[in-house]
Amino acid sequence: MPKLKKYEIRSIVSSEEYQQIEKEASSRRSTIAKTVRDCLNEYMGLRAELATAMSHPGKPGEEHTGKIIHTLLARTEERIAATIEQVEERMSQLNDQMLMVMSMIDRHYYGMMMHLPEIPAELAESKVASAKRRHAKWFKAVEKYLAEGNKIAAE
Repeated sequence: MPKLKKYEIRSIVSSEEYQQIEKEASSRRSTIAKTVRDCLNEYMGLRAELATAMSHPGKPGEEHTGKIIHTLLARTEERIAATIEQVEERMSQLNDQMLMVMSMIDRHYYGMMMHLPEIPAELAESKVASAKRRHAKWFKAVEKYLAEGNKIAAE
């Protein structure tokens, strides 16, 4: 095996950076020089992996092949997909509930029209004005009810 050529690199760091390196070296039970080399190699590996993750992201559902970055991205994708599925399920439930309410309103209106007499032509104008006034009052009452945090629920 050929002998690798080694180079010496010097750097100036702040007191806080030096203390951080010392702490890392201590936790690794290693020398400062070896810790700096290892951290530099880890950093370069992460940069290369990140570049790979960005240039070759893979397809949804495909098994990830990388280390940290690919794993984090895959887990993030899984959480996003799960969230989307939950939202779709809730939207489907709300759509079903809305269709039920629309049907109930339609049947209620139909039943009312079956039992209400026709309005004589001479009273039509005053009845329309009265209906508009009562409808506006009802609508404001509903808005107030909802604004106060009350919810419509089946009982």
